[in-house]
Amino acid sequence: MNRLHKDIVLRREFDGSGILLNTRTGAVFMLNRTAVCICEALTNGLADEEILASLGEKTNLPPDAADHLQKFLTQLRAKNYLAD
Repeated sequence: MNRLHKDIVLRREFDGSGILLNTRTGAVFMLNRTAVCICEALTNGLADEEILASLGEKTNLPPDAADHLQKFLTQLRAKNYLAD
């Protein structure tokens, strides 16, 4: 199960977008609304299937949504924003 690293702070902005702040390095990663929802789900300990189901309740998911989710998780992993 993927989870945000304990040193990563998620902040949702007034317009639904957000940021991830790495408190160790000060690096900031900008997020769109969908990415914020995914990161909130990661914070709540949801599995990939649960994340997709949650997103599916809020919007019409494209057929390749699972691929998009995995690409985003790969980006987070490359930045060391996910816990091992």
